[in-house]
Amino acid sequence: MSAPMILVIQHAEPETMGLLEPLCRDGGIAWHLCKPYAGEPVPPATQPYDGLVVLGGPMNADETDRYPFLKDEVKLFQQSLRRELPALGICLGAQLMAKAAGSRVYRGSQPEIGWFPIQLSEAARQDPLLEVFPQEMAVFHWHGDTYDLPAKAVHLASSQRYPQQAFRIGTQAYGLQFHIEVTPEIVERWAQETSSTDPAPLRSGLAEYGAQCSEYGRLYLSRFLEKVKVFYDEKNSD
Repeated sequence: MSAPMILVIQHAEPETMGLLEPLCRDGGIAWHLCKPYAGEPVPPATQPYDGLVVLGGPMNADETDRYPFLKDEVKLFQQSLRRELPALGICLGAQLMAKAAGSRVYRGSQPEIGWFPIQLSEAARQDPLLEVFPQEMAVFHWHGDTYDLPAKAVHLASSQRYPQQAFRIGTQAYGLQFHIEVTPEIVERWAQETSSTDPAPLRSGLAEYGAQCSEYGRLYLSRFLEKVKVFYDEKNSD
């Protein structure tokens, strides 16, 4: 393989790679986009990929009878943890990573939809992906489920409503409950398509926080992709 390649799993048509796509393109990282919601099979193994990214989605991590592919994704996360493969779970992806690590995923006390601050933990100050971020920052949320922190995970962020907002397992696997990948266009589309949420606060928050959040997203995802490149280089130097 002449360039690093990541596997990206998308769970719904509107929940795209967002900021991740141009960063991969500009950084010379190829990607295989898998859409199991459209009938595409989930690859059975993390080989030959140099990274794994699992995006958000409307389903619950335990709805495996309705969405059997979720079982396959949990297995991929388990493989990635054993291989110490760079892995990133966003929203549903974070919940699936937590489940793969043996934790419970369950309904939160109330939905968290819109622009709300998260607070980074003390451990985040030494985390290679989060160390440059402010201790508190507004980010975009769209979830109603949460998870217990995996036994071997490092807690990295919380919000007022949800104590579990980010974690790391080992040095390579990250789970984010919030949406670090969204662009202004994605937020606007979700605002247009929602029937259960008032779109006005989503749009006003976009005007207030959108540009800063895009900057945060590009920085975070760029640092994650650097891990992918290092993994690729080390694999090919053996």
